[in-house]
Amino acid sequence: MTLGIFFAVVGVVLSVLRYSTYIFSIVRKKTKPHPLTWIGAGLMSGVAWVIQLEESAGPTIWVTGVVTLCCIGIGIAAFFVGEKGITKSDWISFSTALVIIPVWIFASSPLFALILVMLIELLNYYPTVRKSYQKPYEEDIVSWSLSGFRWACATLAVTSFSFNAIAYPLFITISEIGLVVYLLYRRKMVSKAL
Repeated sequence: MTLGIFFAVVGVVLSVLRYSTYIFSIVRKKTKPHPLTWIGAGLMSGVAWVIQLEESAGPTIWVTGVVTLCCIGIGIAAFFVGEKGITKSDWISFSTALVIIPVWIFASSPLFALILVMLIELLNYYPTVRKSYQKPYEEDIVSWSLSGFRWACATLAVTSFSFNAIAYPLFITISEIGLVVYLLYRRKMVSKAL
């Protein structure tokens, strides 16, 4: 077994753990996922999956494929059991992300497309970051931490070392660990205010 395959398998296992803990937290009514964040994340990881296929990125595509399916599933479920306070700014963020997708489709440069995907991913975090400012306990830190480690494994599973192949999983690793740090900070601030 190559290191790429090893890290991809670990990434898939961490994905299963991550989504299991997140779904369990939803069922216990501790977590209220924001549907636009999850649908957007599913769409963007799907685009990244296609780019990784085109770049022959190796076994990292297994992780990205699992993430795509799970994000879309949680996004659909979130419309029924998730955050109901969807604001105008949430819709603007989501709509902007959707508008950028056709630009990616017609872009002839994988690098340009990848930069757009990462920009859209940043927009997709906005609804969860906004919601978590007031309600930081409505997101599961263990699940988001597992996600950060999962993407670190996906980064290590890249076998075709090019910027285009490694940029997305590395970017998401940093973003998700950043979200965990933000949630911890907001929880601390909310606790002090009580």
